[in-house]
Amino acid sequence: MSQSGREPGQIRRVDARRNRAVVIEEARRLALLGERVTIPRVATGVGLGAATVKRHLGDRRQMEQAVADRSAALLWTEIVKAERIQDPLDRLGTILRILANAQADARCVPTGEQVEVATRWRARVIAVAEKAFLQASGAGLLRPDARPIELTTHHEIVQALVAGGGSRMLAQQAVTQLLRALKR
Repeated sequence: MSQSGREPGQIRRVDARRNRAVVIEEARRLALLGERVTIPRVATGVGLGAATVKRHLGDRRQMEQAVADRSAALLWTEIVKAERIQDPLDRLGTILRILANAQADARCVPTGEQVEVATRWRARVIAVAEKAFLQASGAGLLRPDARPIELTTHHEIVQALVAGGGSRMLAQQAVTQLLRALKR
């Protein structure tokens, strides 16, 4: 039996699932603001006791994992929607903007053992961006000498921007500049 008194895999009550979602979203919000995410701060933010938050999320490591999982799920939902955009250049731009925002929001993805998971997610998103790149290129919308490797280079540039304290706005400006450079 787990710390919460449930067998692993046992279904939570609806209100317990809702509370857990609210707690995770508050932890994610604090992370996006660049604030220290602690169980007491999350508890205060949602109006619950620290013991209740611990019951929903466990320790700090489990809370970080839940935030990372939520951020990854939101990112992938945006990517799936973007893949439906008909215009290849708009699709590419939207996917690059989503990736840039995810990089700017990297505070939501903890370090340590979860870096490997975050790296795999980025690789998946870059693969989707490369597919959109190739479709835009095939439609004659990009410079003939443009290569998909520019996406990886761009990813590294945006990563450096946000690591140096850059914001979503800087990340978006970098995407705009890349698209201008790639267009025919």
